Amino acid sequence: MVCRYPAYFPGSTNPLDLYAIWPGEWSTKGMAALAQRTVLAMGALGSWQQGNALPEMVPAAVRAGVEPGWILGNLSARVNATMAQSGVMAEGAETQGATQVSAALHPVKASICSVVLSFAAQGVNDMLCSSFDDGIIRLFDHWPLDEDASFQTLRTQGGFLVSATLRSRVVDTGIRIESTADGTCTLADPPGWSGGIVVKDGAGRAVPASAGSEPQTWTWPAKAGDSFVVNFAAGH
Repeated sequence: MVCRYPAYFPGSTNPLDLYAIWPGEWSTKGMAALAQRTVLAMGALGSWQQGNALPEMVPAAVRAGVEPGWILGNLSARVNATMAQSGVMAEGAETQGATQVSAALHPVKASICSVVLSFAAQGVNDMLCSSFDDGIIRLFDHWPLDEDASFQTLRTQGGFLVSATLRSRVVDTGIRIESTADGTCTLADPPGWSGGIVVKDGAGRAVPASAGSEPQTWTWPAKAGDSFVVNFAAGH
């Protein structure tokens, strides 16, 4: 089903099909090809050219495993077309100059456009640090590795706050993870890592990490308030 709002946004297409890929607890495992085709088909119908559903479009594209350069290109084009220097976004701004909100817009729609579009940042967060499939923390798993990037305290499933840096296609040693709840932390080998990890707590004490249930993953216990530094093993 495709929903259109000609009264307010002529030609606007809302990708309601993609609610099947939202929220993040829904997994695309075993259905990746179908999920990717769905995202690309909705994009061809014009879903990236309107702002109301970007909170669904961007995370859905990431979680379906669509090529990251395609996602960032579409998101950048939409933001550049609708964001003024003030940071205000508005539907229709690309045809009226992105410096003011058009008075012709429905007042309620105009007032919430900035809020709605800002939620697309969840998709970018997922590109940098994801845990939506199975709770395993994966760093830069959906990010173009040729693009250096870093982030601070992104929250994952299980209540972990993660900080990491990608440089020259390799994640820097010294990943920081803070726990806000009791549980088990599971980390996949970051890009450029192999051969094991070394985990230390906030006091510099070694924390035993064992192989996880999935290949190239590592797991260790955590309690609320714990902090960890993760380095690659000697000989990396």
